[in-house]
Amino acid sequence: MNRIYKILIFLLILVPSSIFAQKTDSIKGVRPKVGLVLSGGGAKGFAQIGVIKVLEEAGIRPDFVGGTSMGSIIGGLYALGYDSESMKRLIAKINWDELLNDKVLRRDLSIEEKSEDGRYIFSFPFRKSHFEMPAGLRSGQNISNLLSKLTSPAYPISRFDQLPIPFYCMAADIEQGQPVLLNSGYLADAMRASMSIPTLFTPIVIDNRMLVDGGLFDNYPAEIMKKQGADIIIGVDVQRTLFTKRELRSIKHVVEQMGNFLRNQATLDSRKITDYLILPEVTHYSITDFDKADSIIEAGERATRKILPALRRLVDSLNVIGPAPKKIPPAVLPDQLIVREIKYEGLIKVPERDVQNRLEIYVGDTVSIEEISRGIDRTYASQYFDNVTYKLEPKDDGICLIMRLIEKDYGLVRMGIHYDNDFEASLLFNADFRNVLINGSKLSVDLGLGQNPRFSFLYYLNNGRWPNLGTSIKTNTLDVYNYDQDGNKTASYRYSEMLVDLFAESIISNSMAFGVGAQFEMSSLRKAISPIQLGNIEQAFFNLYAYYKVDTYDRAFFPRKGGSLWIEGKLVNGINKAVVDYDAATLITLKYRNAFKINRSLSIIPSVNIGTAIADSLPFQHRYYIGGANYGGNSQLFPFMGMNLMQHSDYSALALGCDLQYEFHRNHFLIFKYSIGRTARKAETLLNLSNAYQGIGVTYGYNSPIGPIELSLMVSNNTKKVLSFINLGYSF
Repeated sequence: MNRIYKILIFLLILVPSSIFAQKTDSIKGVRPKVGLVLSGGGAKGFAQIGVIKVLEEAGIRPDFVGGTSMGSIIGGLYALGYDSESMKRLIAKINWDELLNDKVLRRDLSIEEKSEDGRYIFSFPFRKSHFEMPAGLRSGQNISNLLSKLTSPAYPISRFDQLPIPFYCMAADIEQGQPVLLNSGYLADAMRASMSIPTLFTPIVIDNRMLVDGGLFDNYPAEIMKKQGADIIIGVDVQRTLFTKRELRSIKHVVEQMGNFLRNQATLDSRKITDYLILPEVTHYSITDFDKADSIIEAGERATRKILPALRRLVDSLNVIGPAPKKIPPAVLPDQLIVREIKYEGLIKVPERDVQNRLEIYVGDTVSIEEISRGIDRTYASQYFDNVTYKLEPKDDGICLIMRLIEKDYGLVRMGIHYDNDFEASLLFNADFRNVLINGSKLSVDLGLGQNPRFSFLYYLNNGRWPNLGTSIKTNTLDVYNYDQDGNKTASYRYSEMLVDLFAESIISNSMAFGVGAQFEMSSLRKAISPIQLGNIEQAFFNLYAYYKVDTYDRAFFPRKGGSLWIEGKLVNGINKAVVDYDAATLITLKYRNAFKINRSLSIIPSVNIGTAIADSLPFQHRYYIGGANYGGNSQLFPFMGMNLMQHSDYSALALGCDLQYEFHRNHFLIFKYSIGRTARKAETLLNLSNAYQGIGVTYGYNSPIGPIELSLMVSNNTKKVLSFINLGYSF
């Protein structure tokens, strides 16, 4: 049996060599052209990197490269000068979740947008009084930016046959239902079009044609390679043929089979004209197994080594006929580009100055491709655009940077969910619209439904380098309690408030802002259960405030590094005579929390919360409170382990904390927490911690697709009872 197997292997190696010998005999003296064809196949296409590695070892440098979808990306990079090792290193550095999901890095969000990061689990486009689904689930923003960066060495080239290795890729015209050969234009656009899987990624328009993934019609374009002038074809096909009846047991396979029907015969015909066909064993991998790149690359390498002797004989035969093609210099990203001109395409409502302030690149600057790419990320993170890409053109001794922007012409209706012990279950509905009434504006409306309903309205005008202006209306309703010395509830009240603000804010950077504002405040307190007679209290205030805020967290939940700082000074003026002996007060608040990354899994997170009121008398809503595990948005509530929400209050309060956060599995955390602090009538007594409250707690956390999930147990020297806390979803 082993002998028969060896004979079959020998024949498989011999047949391509005999075919090649016949071809070279017919064209004596002219070195035949070798074409490399790479198929589509998503993550399975990584096997083609392993194939290229062995081709490099054999000494084969193709005269043409062509591909579809992932094959167009691997092939385009190879044609440009990326060898197998550089592509392997590149793939290892990519965060595929961020890349494929168009995830905006938190560092690129403007500080006014960071408060909304992660709040919503569903989002629906709303255009002209009706909901409308987009042309694709993803715009491909991050992929486009990455491809533009990687192909930047070719920015002066408009014809792909002028690349170090002539290149082409296949796309499909989704409007006309036709295959499209792309062999000229902007290289990054061609590669992006070729991999635009219908419904998953939005189509891309090139020369007025709406293009999607070329695999729709031709996923293995060997026939096109022949027409391009290749005499010998080396092909890599990572797609599989039709599933069997036994395998068609899932929706995934049934849908994939539908696509296979369209191209199965074309693929089989193209395989027949391939001289050296390489079929890596990747059937057990999925097209989305991007985290298994190393093993997929090895599969391509193994499959190619089986025919390595034949490939070496091919090289020897070719070298006898004519000299080998020149070695390709490695692709190098430009780092000294002089910006001679900047053009903005697609701007309709968003002011050009807003884009330039985000881009932070100006005419006359000398920039690197990395700096341009970062500027694109910042511009896209503004939330005013569906897509932000760029194109470089030579101009004088520098470049013309062409910004290509597609503005959002619709609003978003979004939904979030939340539950915790203190505020109970609630649903948040949000409507967000841009460029309403005034260009560069944002209109946002929140409606929170649940035991403690809330409403907010925000209109924000972005003025670029000038202070931004905004107005907001907020209403909140909350159950508040009195506690005895042991932490037992002794009374409950229903508190309601309405805040109307007019403010100006200067955005110093994506992580820093300073603002001033005026606020009209109305509040009411109604007794629910109380041992003492207490009538309803209605109060009104006119407040002036100034604040400084910083947010550098790397992620909204369970941060590994970065921090937040909130400093506020507020002058509170009572305008309701029903407030006995109360005229004015000055409130000074500081809230600081910072995550220091010790290693990949461990972070230490200290926090400082301190506030004081300078006043002769103070209504309860302007006092400072400690207690509860919830890091809510109210600047006068300080979290404290082992206490109930708002359990202790006074004119001044201090709460120091330290968390030790351990990520024991991806997105799963174990957090040990410690709190120490106290409340006092005067600020100068806060630092006397000899009789301070202390609390400890342990939390299991999960950063889930619907927001954080936290389960905590905690105890303090104040109540001496073990308290539990459950939090599901983003805190509104």
